[in-house]
Amino acid sequence: MGEQQTLQPAVKQLQQQLAKLNTKKEADNHTIKFTADSGFNSEVNLEFMAQSGFDTYIADNQFRKRNVV
Repeated sequence: MGEQQTLQPAVKQLQQQLAKLNTKKEADNHTIKFTADSGFNSEVNLEFMAQSGFDTYIADNQFRKRNVV
């Protein structure tokens, strides 16, 4: 299993843990920031995270090329 395939199960587990901790039962996931490195970047993961409700930041695979001066 590659790194990209571990994102969705980890996020689902995180959502379950957050639901247990949220005693108010209010879903305000947009206040939760989620970051991941470029190893997790894939079309499937980006679509999944767009539906997660988290404010998500995943580096794209080309970001280092833009750093060249």
